[in-house]
Amino acid sequence: MSQENALTFIHTVQQNSGLQAKLRPLAVDDLTGLLKVAANAGFAFDAKDYLEASQTLMSTSESTLTDDDLDLIAGGEIGSASAGAGSGKVLQQFRIAVTGTCTAAG
Repeated sequence: MSQENALTFIHTVQQNSGLQAKLRPLAVDDLTGLLKVAANAGFAFDAKDYLEASQTLMSTSESTLTDDDLDLIAGGEIGSASAGAGSGKVLQQFRIAVTGTCTAAG
């Protein structure tokens, strides 16, 4: 059940800019910080559950790219940002893939 919570957290982060902002300042190897952010957001899982969930997600996502995923990759949009530079890279450090584009504010 905790691994399912970790998967739900990963999917929630992909859609929630508030959680992304909380994860962004964490160091690459700060799994403790990630677990604190998750717990504060109401997700109960441990490091082992998170690592297993992210591994499961990585193995399934490697074999199931959608046409939209391929368009983003081909267009060079993954990891590019004009505001909040590097947000995709930072979230990928925790094996949370965020696709899409960022636009500059004002």
